[in-house]
Amino acid sequence: DTSAETYHVESGKISFYQVTNHELIAAGQIQPGMNVVDLACGAGLTTRTILAAIGDECTIYAVAPAKEMLRSARRVITSCVVHFVHASADDFSRYIPKRVDRVFCNAAFWHFPDANAVLKEIHTVLKTTGRFLFNLPDQEFDFGDGKRSEMATVVANCLQQPQRSEVLRYSYQTIQGLAAENGFRIVDFKTIGIALRPEDLIRFYSIPHIGARRFPNLSLVERRQILTRAFSDLSPNETPHYRWAQFVLEPI
Repeated sequence: DTSAETYHVESGKISFYQVTNHELIAAGQIQPGMNVVDLACGAGLTTRTILAAIGDECTIYAVAPAKEMLRSARRVITSCVVHFVHASADDFSRYIPKRVDRVFCNAAFWHFPDANAVLKEIHTVLKTTGRFLFNLPDQEFDFGDGKRSEMATVVANCLQQPQRSEVLRYSYQTIQGLAAENGFRIVDFKTIGIALRPEDLIRFYSIPHIGARRFPNLSLVERRQILTRAFSDLSPNETPHYRWAQFVLEPI
């Protein structure tokens, strides 16, 4: 599948994916012998980050709903401690044979149509001492300070459209409410700031299903041209910053 292969190639080079992955895994404080779920694992970037951090001293269940993504991940991840699971985030617990210590979800939580169903599944697989770690980018999360997403502003300028002003789905309060409804509490929250590089946006929108959704009817070459032009119009002190909200939840 072209989209899965492109995602595999490009995602590993996108700096904000690398930063959010490393921040998430560091916050997870994985110990030898732990059982871990990489939820919505995509092409396996987070799984590879876990393996780089602790090697084969844990068991990882890499879960994704797309067979093409799992095939792509399997080609590059050969560790015997990784078990690939074809399942959606709202129906994966029955495929996990034992309770786990950590569930990680990097750059995916806002894509789930039913967050309550996903949290119920996570609660089912977690040990009472376990933790769920995930993150949300600023175009999907309201930090409560009135600042608009600088990444979304750049993209809106590229499209010569006003930035969308709809109410964002998530905030600290909505996550707090979702957590409480599903037997969790927030034990840590962190804002991660990343300088947005032009090559990151170009690679991000080179991924077919992402680029086609935001830049319909434009070829990859055209997308590259307008993104490059948008950054070249900025002065050196106008480098956009990309903010991510990182949450750690634990069962109550």
